[in-house]
Amino acid sequence: MSRENQPRSRLEDSSPIPGHLVRAQLRRIAISEDFQRCDRSRRFLTYIVEETLAGRGERLKAFSVATSALDRDDTFDPQADPLVRIEASQLRRRLERYYLTGGRNDPIVIDLPKGGYVPAFSLRPVQSVPVQSSGSATPPNGRRGVAGVAAMVSVIACLMIGAHAFGGSDRMTEMFGGSSIQILPFTPANDDRSAAIAAGMADELTQALTRQGAVAVFGRGAVEYARDRRPSSVLTGSVRTSAGTVRVTASLVDTANGTYIWTQAYDRPITEPVLETQGAFAASIVENLARAE
Repeated sequence: MSRENQPRSRLEDSSPIPGHLVRAQLRRIAISEDFQRCDRSRRFLTYIVEETLAGRGERLKAFSVATSALDRDDTFDPQADPLVRIEASQLRRRLERYYLTGGRNDPIVIDLPKGGYVPAFSLRPVQSVPVQSSGSATPPNGRRGVAGVAAMVSVIACLMIGAHAFGGSDRMTEMFGGSSIQILPFTPANDDRSAAIAAGMADELTQALTRQGAVAVFGRGAVEYARDRRPSSVLTGSVRTSAGTVRVTASLVDTANGTYIWTQAYDRPITEPVLETQGAFAASIVENLARAE
């Protein structure tokens, strides 16, 4: 049986994860800020989780999702309308972002594997917390968050003035405490222009931040990290269009506590070529990150 068709994940003792625990995790996700802002993703996730828990995972096809969760009627044609594929892609991004930020310590992971619409449930491994010596005690979350922000701002500022003047990436990592960032795919609105621009934003930003080699940039796709290998910040955003304008909203989130460090919106004319628009947005975002306080 393929992963897409498995209705439930299993714990190490081979017993299924109880449905009430999965539903409790679903509620945690549904009330998070990102999912509160997007009713479609919330309804999509709720529907596929409840259907899977009810033993109807094999029925989760594009047509059933569209007509039961996304307000489409019986005339919906999955071959002609990519709505469900687009919404599934956005749901995967939101789940990834959630588990990197506010849900980083949640006991159960709900995932939507590519290639289908059946969610996967897994128990997060328990990680031991190393005991620190009295001389290296971890500061309170608030102070640690401020220190992390300051380190990130300093690193990105050095990008703008030339990192190699300081002797290369290894020395820069030492100087600023190993600050790191992961750039998640940007979420587009439901139009072709937004989708085209969003598709390249993460790559443009990755290039801008790694070109100088002054800050560690995590690769995309992984949700789970070892405790000492989690990125200190996550950069993400959205793309939408209106009245001849493309608007990109970018946000930097502290993975230590799930709070927003910085967020800002940028506008460009909708008539610009896609590659030019992506490059201009990326340059503006990196520049303003350097100025953030």
